[in-house]
Amino acid sequence: VVDEYNPKYIYLHQCAKAKILFGLYKTLPHIKESNEVIICESEKGVMQLWDMGVKNAVGIGGHSLSEWQITLIAQTSAANIVIAYDKDVSQKDVEKECEKLSPFRRVEYILDTEDILDEKESPMDNPDKWWKLYASRKILI
Repeated sequence: VVDEYNPKYIYLHQCAKAKILFGLYKTLPHIKESNEVIICESEKGVMQLWDMGVKNAVGIGGHSLSEWQITLIAQTSAANIVIAYDKDVSQKDVEKECEKLSPFRRVEYILDTEDILDEKESPMDNPDKWWKLYASRKILI
């Protein structure tokens, strides 16, 4: 059972995940070129998007942005930010995360309003589902 006491992933070596944007060292040129950064919960999501040819993503290791991560995202200078969290994160929680970034840039988010994702599925687990969800992303109002 995955909950706050039983994490889904265990780091083999201790790290300050709140200070990391997974993949940024490799995706930054693509973020600058596209002028957009896609924020995934997991490292796996970044790698899945990379395999689909979407190379402007970073992973935050959860679904709550730290102040450090917000600073790093702002420093990318991307004009557009897209939050692409898993299905199990509520719209209210996603919008709360969007609000942390909205003072800096235009913020959009992916929300499965058509119920095409399975429970606990991430938007990037299936390429067909990803492109449909990405095309219907919402703008934070």
